[in-house]
Amino acid sequence: MENYKNSKIGRETAQKYGDILEMERPQTEESLRKHPRMTLQNRAKIFSPFSPLRGYDEQLAAEKQRTERVTKRILTEEEMSALADRLMQVTKGMTITARYFKEDT
Repeated sequence: MENYKNSKIGRETAQKYGDILEMERPQTEESLRKHPRMTLQNRAKIFSPFSPLRGYDEQLAAEKQRTERVTKRILTEEEMSALADRLMQVTKGMTITARYFKEDT
């Protein structure tokens, strides 16, 4: 806040509105009737995150994890040999796609 007060805009604002910047908000009976003050707790509710379905995000994350899970595939000797041949063809700079198994921890 101090940086703002020392900035050009801050100094201009202080010059323009300096006489009213430190004043309290007027609270007449009529203004309080028309615009009653909220408690700090009620004001905080306005800005709290809104989640209409509690636990929904966690449920979605769990479902996504469940659907992405695959069982470990055991390769035959023939498939392992073919995979080794393909890996030998990979050169530096090539983009490849690989599927691998990661055990749950």
